[in-house]
Amino acid sequence: MRRAVLLALGLGVACVPHRKSLSFAPRLRHAVFRSTPATLQTDYEDPQEIAGALVAHLHPDAEYRVRGDSYTDTLSGVSHVYLQQYVGGLEVLNGKMNVNVKDGVVLSYGDSFANDAARIAEASAVDVHAQYCAHLRSHVEGPQQQPFRVQAPLRPDERSHGELPSSADIFEHQCSPSRVALASTVSSSLSVDARVAALSFMIHATTRDDTAAFLARTFDAQLAHITILSAAQDELNDWSYTLQNVHCTTEGVKAKLAYIQIPSDDAHGTLLHPVWKLEVHMENNTYEVAMSTDAPSKIISVLDRVLDSPLYAAPQGPEQRALDPHSHSHTYRVLAWGVNDPGSGPRANVTVVPDRIASPLGWHTVPITHMPSVLDAAPRTADDWDTTIGNNVFAQEWWYKWERPWWTRYRPTSSTPWPALTFDYTYEPKGKRDKLNEAQTYVNASITQLWYTANMVHDLFYRYGFDEAAGNFQQYNFGRGGEENDAIILNAQDYSGWNGGNFEITPDGKSPVCKIFLWSRSGPDPYFDGALEADTVVHELTHGLSSRLVGGPADASCLTSGEAGGLGEGWSDFLTLLVRAGEKYEDLGMGVWASGKSAGIRSHAYSLNHTVNPTTFKYLDDPAFAGSMHRVGEVWANMLWGVLHRLISTHGISPSLFPPEEPDETFYRFDNDTRPVPQHGNTLALQIVIDSMKLLPCNPTFLHARNATLQADEHLTGGENACGIWHGFADRGLGVDAHVIHGTPVDASADVHVEDFSVPLKC
Repeated sequence: MRRAVLLALGLGVACVPHRKSLSFAPRLRHAVFRSTPATLQTDYEDPQEIAGALVAHLHPDAEYRVRGDSYTDTLSGVSHVYLQQYVGGLEVLNGKMNVNVKDGVVLSYGDSFANDAARIAEASAVDVHAQYCAHLRSHVEGPQQQPFRVQAPLRPDERSHGELPSSADIFEHQCSPSRVALASTVSSSLSVDARVAALSFMIHATTRDDTAAFLARTFDAQLAHITILSAAQDELNDWSYTLQNVHCTTEGVKAKLAYIQIPSDDAHGTLLHPVWKLEVHMENNTYEVAMSTDAPSKIISVLDRVLDSPLYAAPQGPEQRALDPHSHSHTYRVLAWGVNDPGSGPRANVTVVPDRIASPLGWHTVPITHMPSVLDAAPRTADDWDTTIGNNVFAQEWWYKWERPWWTRYRPTSSTPWPALTFDYTYEPKGKRDKLNEAQTYVNASITQLWYTANMVHDLFYRYGFDEAAGNFQQYNFGRGGEENDAIILNAQDYSGWNGGNFEITPDGKSPVCKIFLWSRSGPDPYFDGALEADTVVHELTHGLSSRLVGGPADASCLTSGEAGGLGEGWSDFLTLLVRAGEKYEDLGMGVWASGKSAGIRSHAYSLNHTVNPTTFKYLDDPAFAGSMHRVGEVWANMLWGVLHRLISTHGISPSLFPPEEPDETFYRFDNDTRPVPQHGNTLALQIVIDSMKLLPCNPTFLHARNATLQADEHLTGGENACGIWHGFADRGLGVDAHVIHGTPVDASADVHVEDFSVPLKC
């Protein structure tokens, strides 16, 4: 079926599943994050009513809706309210507010609502894509080609270790003149037609020039082949249509009319541009797209969420019976938690009793009514599995191409019966001529390691507040809130890339696909398996954490480009370092074992030493850094590394990051009636960082994230660590007076980051 979709209309030109990524969006200079309590006169007690009063104060005539993914944090007691702007009943895609409320007080808020006086853009308004491409062309035609703002390492189509694509490469992907010309030649009398917008986008997005030319040449025939269906509605989804049979897509394209804010001639003003909002699934991409309705060949905004395959939820049946929690132990032969790779320590049989708070049913149990129906041809009578299937994760190999869907893939089976499961497999790679065949001989060990690491990450993050209401990944949510049926689909030895991995960003209730690749070095060495390098796996899984917490669980667009994308990469690196450091907080590199490089796949090892790692806030002006979200992330992660060490110097180190199931004074301190506070530097840092993500607006900046980190400590400890946190940031140029002088409204590469090394007077 899937192949039939990809070869729609019997084309002689195939849709090759090669990875190409488009990503850009207009920037909103009026967007703010206020991290000090708002002065608001109201008698309301309900957090959503308080948020509404704030909107009425800031935007008296605004039309908006409170999103259904708003929630109250069970750990902190802070309510996170998410609001989406509408104009004339149509969503303003980049008009968002998040309001953080506790005890009747607005603690902080983010605001990118369009001004009440914002005008509807004329057809001749700013061409965002053209401006973006003109700026990028200046890099290509300048005296030296410079890297540009795209995702670089840990990409499935890049076999090198950390090399950045040139601006000419990026220009060809993002702004291919031939594709722009092809799309502009397409004519149709149906200008306000989602089919025209979707097919025009595919001319830009397809990986092959001959396919793009074919689509342009047969445009009317392609339009006639597309079927328009009404889309299913639910609380978090107001799509209008589903377009079936759009060439080179793997499922129906969702569509609705909307507005998007674009820059106006006024430096801080915006216009509302009418667009088709599309969700486009391709073999190696999920795009969230805004195509102009006035000129449907023009892209106004495009964000790539990276999707491979959907997870089909189980059919709705009778109310699920309550299953008794259990704590069965299972044994896995793995690199134990904290051992990063085979070069860091031995594999051993580890007996695990899953955390009963985070995984009440253990790791291998899923209620029958919440199993994807595709996993069983016949009805299932048991909730327990003896393979790598569970409530949090589905882990399997992905050796071959997309003709075989994920649910048909191979998984290891326990050598002992339920409930005392055993996964004991050898890992003894040898340098053979057929390296891929050799890797496949130890796939049981690879999948088992992925399964173990991913479930440990789930349980750890859960205990620090990434629970069901906050948008975590589970098939069954135990009646605790949030959307269900979104366990992580985790692929070992994924065929689609090399030298890293990737993680699809999805809204709550939709399963992401996480791909972990083999690593190839020159010479006779066998492939190195990314599944056995914890920092690669934890890095990718942390994208799930940050993408669900920043901007709210239902919005998957908040960390996909620019400085915000760099923050996401930085958090992934930092939490990986925190997990693997144990009690030795020394200089660390990422991907050292698999890449064979002392600094790994980053430009520098993470270090307090400015000679070993010289990065500062100013590095975001360096094209070699600004050109890559991973490089931007290095700067943020090293700042947090400095913050961590200051917390450790004050509070010491806990030998384990995992809280006890019953809070006690060996792990927490108890101050009056406030929430338990982790009492060691490493556990405190983990809690502060996760809490800070929940406070942030969509598309945050470094300055926003710094302020949210300080505010998270204020909420948790009363601000007792403020000076240590300030010193950590100021040491890398993000001090009190750090700021940004903005460049063009469309692209951030012309921004000037002004660093400052000062701290508040009280520090």
